[in-house]
Amino acid sequence: MSFSDPISSTPGVAGPLSYDPSAGQPVPVIVVDETTCIGAMNIGHLLQVVPDPIASEKPDRVAEDARLRQYGELRSEVQRLVEGAKAKNAKAYGQYIVEGFRGERPAITPPITLYHPAPLDVVDLAPGVKAVILPFGDFLTAIDGETQRIGLGYACQAEPALMQRRVAVVIHHGKEERVARQGFYDLNTREVKPNAAVAISMDSMDPATKITRTVAEQVEVIRGRVNMRRRQLRRKDDDLMTISGLRTAIVTTLLGEPGLQVGSRPMMFGDGIELERVEAAVVEVWSAILEELEDELDPERRPDVVVAAPAILAGLGVLAHHAVPAPPRREGTPAMSVDEILELLEGVVWDRQFTAEDGTVSSVWDGIAGKFTPAGRFSIGGPKEVGYAVAKALKDPDSAEGRQIRGR
Repeated sequence: MSFSDPISSTPGVAGPLSYDPSAGQPVPVIVVDETTCIGAMNIGHLLQVVPDPIASEKPDRVAEDARLRQYGELRSEVQRLVEGAKAKNAKAYGQYIVEGFRGERPAITPPITLYHPAPLDVVDLAPGVKAVILPFGDFLTAIDGETQRIGLGYACQAEPALMQRRVAVVIHHGKEERVARQGFYDLNTREVKPNAAVAISMDSMDPATKITRTVAEQVEVIRGRVNMRRRQLRRKDDDLMTISGLRTAIVTTLLGEPGLQVGSRPMMFGDGIELERVEAAVVEVWSAILEELEDELDPERRPDVVVAAPAILAGLGVLAHHAVPAPPRREGTPAMSVDEILELLEGVVWDRQFTAEDGTVSSVWDGIAGKFTPAGRFSIGGPKEVGYAVAKALKDPDSAEGRQIRGR
C-alpha cells in the first residue's frame, strides 16, 4: 500500500495520507505560529508522550530505560524536582480531577504547556485539520502544568476511564532550551495570585464560604455592605467588613477555637453534619450579634472601633460557636442560647482607643487584641495571634481580660 492510496487518517474523511505514518504519531492542533500550536489530547496519550516526572528522578528507573534517561536529562533543564509542596499538591490535584470526573464538584483544569526542542513537522490531516508529528519513541516535556500531569497519573489509577478524556495542551517546538527555561520562570513567577478576599468570594465548594455568603446576603445589617474584593477596608470605603474577615468569624463559629488557625484554607465538614440546620443556626446567631453591634459598625464610626477587625470577628465567632448544634459544636462545649451570648456582650467597650485630657492614649484592648505602635496608634493583631485572648475576654466577663474590655 502506497502513501497515496485513498485512505485517510481522519475517520469519515476520504483522501490520500499527507504524511508517512511510520514517521510518528499525529497530534491534531491549531497552529499559532511556526513554533507554537494548541491542541487537545486524550489523557492516555498525554501520559504516554510525557513520561512520568517522578520516575525520571529515580536512578534505578533511569538506568534501565534510555528514553526515560533522555527525558530526565532534558526535564532537569526546564523543571524543578517533584518534592515538598509540589509532590503534595500533585496528589491533591489528582483527587480534584477524580472528584470532577465523578461529578462530585465542578472542576476546571488549565492547558498544559509542553516543549520539544527540535522543530516538529506540521501536516494536513484533512481539509482544515492540521497536526504535528511526534516521532515514535520521542517525548514532550511539561514546562508548565507538570503538577497536573502527575495528578492525571494518580487520577487515572483511581478512574481508568479518564484515559479517554481529553486535556488541552500548548506545544512549543523548535525553540532553544534557554527559551524553555525562561518560559518555566515566566509562567511560574509572573502570575499574580488573588488576595484572600477574592479567592474566598469565588469559592463555591467550601461550606464555610457558602455559609459566609448566606450570612452576607440574609443578615439585614450587613446586606450589600460586605466588601468582596479587598483584603482590608480603606477609611473611605462605605462597606462594613471584608468577606475574608466575615469568613474567619464563620469558621470560628463552626469550629470554635481551632478555627482560629484555619485562615483562608478550605474547610470541609465530616460526615453527619446537617448543613442546612447548621447554616440556619449560624444565620440566627450572627443576625442577633450584628444587630446588637449595628451602631458600632456604622461606617462613620468604623475606623474608631475594633468590631470589624478580623481578630475581633474571630473572637465573636468562638463565642457564637456555643449556639450551633452538635456537631459541629465541639464535644465539651456547653450549648448557649442566642440571648445568653448577647448578654455576654453587654458592657463591652468597642472603642479602639481613648485620649485623656492630659494627652495620654490608652485602650481597653491593649494586650488583648493588640498593642500600641511606637507612633502611638493602637494596632490590632491577626486572628491566629490574638484571637484566643479576644475570645476569652468576650466569654468570661469575670476574668482579668473580661473586666478590662468592659472598663471595670
